[in-house]
Amino acid sequence: MTAILEARNLSASYGTNLVLQDIQIAIHPGDVIGLMGRNGMGKTTLIRALVGLLPARDGAVLLDGQDAAGMPPFKRSRAGIATVPEGRGIFASLTVRENLRFAARPGGVWSEERVLSVFPRLAERIAHRGNHLSGGEQQMLAIGRALMTNPRLLILDEATEGLAPLIRDEIWHTIRVVRDAGVAILVVDKTVSAVLSLADRVVVLVRGSVVYSGAPAGLQVDPALMYRHLGVDG
Repeated sequence: MTAILEARNLSASYGTNLVLQDIQIAIHPGDVIGLMGRNGMGKTTLIRALVGLLPARDGAVLLDGQDAAGMPPFKRSRAGIATVPEGRGIFASLTVRENLRFAARPGGVWSEERVLSVFPRLAERIAHRGNHLSGGEQQMLAIGRALMTNPRLLILDEATEGLAPLIRDEIWHTIRVVRDAGVAILVVDKTVSAVLSLADRVVVLVRGSVVYSGAPAGLQVDPALMYRHLGVDG
């Protein structure tokens, strides 16, 4: 099966500073992959390279098996790659409804009604502007807006960072709903237990290189590896 999105021997840099080195990762339809690592290890940089915000220095990013070099981010989005960035990036001056409709792509299963059924809090605040929402509601809106593009792959960078525990639980429940609907997911989050319980496969980055790629169980049976690279006991 051809991967939706793949990094093949990918290296990337900011100026002369090499940040990613020889990355191999492939996301197939229906995959749920947890991208893990301590702060500053290259997770967000890898996402930026995958979605076209940072060019490859060496290697390649493939979209549906084709080299995506030179393909701008908006074309990757139109090809079914949706991103919820760290910081959410919602339009503060637009209402919830306007944020959702701005991103809508007709013809898919994720209609405004379906998104609001998944996020009843947003339905209650449909006329509120983005800057009048709580942090958790803003994250729900960012995810809902991404779903309105009817993606094949949803990329979440720091999915629950800074949110209250109850809101985090709600976000993780929603991500499972999205997974069960058949959307592939690449998720970055510091809640290691939640990522491991959700993902089919995990990729751990250390200083821009992959030190582990495999099933969550393979990571969980090595407490020393988990503590060294993720700062948690297994």
